[in-house]
Amino acid sequence: MQMKQTNDFISLVLYTNQPMPYILDVVNETEKAYQLKNQEGQLTWLPKSILNYDDNYRVHKMATWFRKKMSFTQLSIIQG
Repeated sequence: MQMKQTNDFISLVLYTNQPMPYILDVVNETEKAYQLKNQEGQLTWLPKSILNYDDNYRVHKMATWFRKKMSFTQLSIIQG
């Protein structure tokens, strides 16, 4: 599996009524997943298949079913 370095970021919305998106740096990218880093330098992986881009709001929305299955550690890194 090929991994590439990137300097992009993702604006991520976990909840429909969330006023501001979480901004996460994309550290690495594979064919199927992103490695994301929060403002505190903590890392987590998220599959690309659970993210949908919303053109109107320019944010990525996470699939609800995946958010419910996430570990506490993943969730705290994203919200950190």
